[in-house]
Amino acid sequence: MKHTGKIYWFAQPAPESVLVRGRRDDDRFARLADSLHMLRDGAAAQLLITSLLSDHLTYGGVLFNFPPYVYDKPYPSETTKRFQPPKITGTMFSPTDLVVMSTRPPILAQKESSPDNGIPTQEECRRTVNITGAELENAIMDTLRHSMFEKCDREFVVLRSTLFTDSTGDTCDQEYRVVKFHQYENARVIRLGGDLENMGPADGWFTIGYVAYLPKLIGREGIVLPRLLCSFGLDGTATLLFAYHMQNNESDLLRHIERSNSTRLLMVRFRSDLHELNESKIMPLGLNDIAIKDVRMVNDLAC
Repeated sequence: MKHTGKIYWFAQPAPESVLVRGRRDDDRFARLADSLHMLRDGAAAQLLITSLLSDHLTYGGVLFNFPPYVYDKPYPSETTKRFQPPKITGTMFSPTDLVVMSTRPPILAQKESSPDNGIPTQEECRRTVNITGAELENAIMDTLRHSMFEKCDREFVVLRSTLFTDSTGDTCDQEYRVVKFHQYENARVIRLGGDLENMGPADGWFTIGYVAYLPKLIGREGIVLPRLLCSFGLDGTATLLFAYHMQNNESDLLRHIERSNSTRLLMVRFRSDLHELNESKIMPLGLNDIAIKDVRMVNDLAC
């Protein structure tokens, strides 16, 4: 089925430490004028969007997802207005619009909000993606959590066990249901298995890229929400290389998924020759100078 609509990039901001850089310790809040350009995974988003543009899906622009609390002064007066996350108006989106997200979704990647100030506190995991509380973000995370992910942070991706049960009630192979990634060595997979208690070591050096497609988002009654295509690796380099692979080798598959009405989750394991390039001191001119090797689709799940 073809959809006619707009395609948007749902842009995640840089980490909080980057947004506030250059500010004094007693003045540690970000300014929009200084940080509007500080967005994650823009090159990956470009690759994905160019794969999906067509006569029925045209470019709609960038949707910012900045965390409001990073832009509030630490010690506001009683009259100081607080930044509020953006709301979705009734005419903002069409159900045929598509939002592309090129950053790992922060599902259970943060602890509960502090009871003192309501500001989310970070987990001890590296590179935590800020949760902003924006209405579109809530709809995306709630739907991903409900349909696919139990957990998704920089170290672990845990899929819902229901994804591995077919219509007859039989359970399929769950080898990649729980994956633990190295937080320092280019997101290589360390361990994997069917559950956290029964994980085995990875069979070699590789990482995993994920593509999640949601034809319908869960939101409050009365608002129209777009569809979602989320593609990511577990660090910025893996995210970029995976997007390049999908654009260069699987663009037909991406377009097929986008034109369907079925929720879909792809998992692809791969590695690159970046380590060899680093050892040989060869600086790549472009992504086509980096070899992506041993590519294998390990899961293609209908949810």
